[in-house]
Amino acid sequence: MLMRGTMYFQTFKHGATSEDPQQIDPDHPVLLRGFLGTSFLLLAVALVMLMLLPQPSYSQNKEDFEVSNLIKNVKERFHLNSRDVGSIRPLVNQENRKVLEVYARFSGDQPEYSDRVWQEIVLRRREFESGVGFNLTPRQKSALRAARAAIEEKILGYLVEDFVRFLAAYLELRDWELASVQKVFELENEKKYRVLSRHFSDTLALNMEMEKISQESDDLLRSLLDRDKWRGYLSLVERLTPTA
Repeated sequence: MLMRGTMYFQTFKHGATSEDPQQIDPDHPVLLRGFLGTSFLLLAVALVMLMLLPQPSYSQNKEDFEVSNLIKNVKERFHLNSRDVGSIRPLVNQENRKVLEVYARFSGDQPEYSDRVWQEIVLRRREFESGVGFNLTPRQKSALRAARAAIEEKILGYLVEDFVRFLAAYLELRDWELASVQKVFELENEKKYRVLSRHFSDTLALNMEMEKISQESDDLLRSLLDRDKWRGYLSLVERLTPTA
């Protein structure tokens, strides 16, 4: 549940004693306990509010995006030598930054997981494929593609996590609803990524499959959510969809 607003704490009291400095002992045990109690209360409230703030998934798992780990994985998978690694390392760094730009654009206080995310993923993939290292060997190109795909899949997974977490707060989902909704979006993400890999060069087939998967997800969400929450979801999606 999202918490907004300002909280004020007043710890002073009016009265004869409070207005007579001779009668106030700052070391008095009752006053001291009251001060410490108020301090601990403020600290506890601050900690709880900090815990309630949505945390981006990427910041929690940024180690997964260490380029050195990606290089290590593709080096073993494609049996690369030191020269191969030297050739693809700067390109993996470059693609890492480009894909992370997608996450930066669609994450934040109000994360988005929509058709626009996939349009951006497809656009970035086409830009990559049109300029993939002309001086690379076939093995190096395969390793570079595999490294980029690993980053791409992680980013999409994090966007789903961020969006579902936001959606749970926005719709005030119960635990069982949250678990079911999360499965819907995770399944959609997996299906769409497989379709992207299979129909990347066929725009018409890609769009048709993407729309089909989106409709399947909507049908599942409609069956899981009550009428008010379904309307709330549609309202949110409409607000996130830019008008022409």
